[in-house]
Amino acid sequence: MKKVVSLLTISTLMSLALPAAERTLSLKALQDKIKGGWAGKTIGCTFGAPVEFVYQGTFVPDCQPLL
Repeated sequence: MKKVVSLLTISTLMSLALPAAERTLSLKALQDKIKGGWAGKTIGCTFGAPVEFVYQGTFVPDCQPLL
């Protein structure tokens, strides 16, 4: 968890260090990025639910159905 927090902190600080011209996004591009993030999160939760906490410390076998 500490690695995730520190990576988020570093990436946030790096984005703030960029000049303002490099940080601007159109509203449409921002909406696209937000929708893509939510879609990825939803797909990951959907496909990960059947095997969550079942295969700890190993890979999920290929024979495991996703849905």
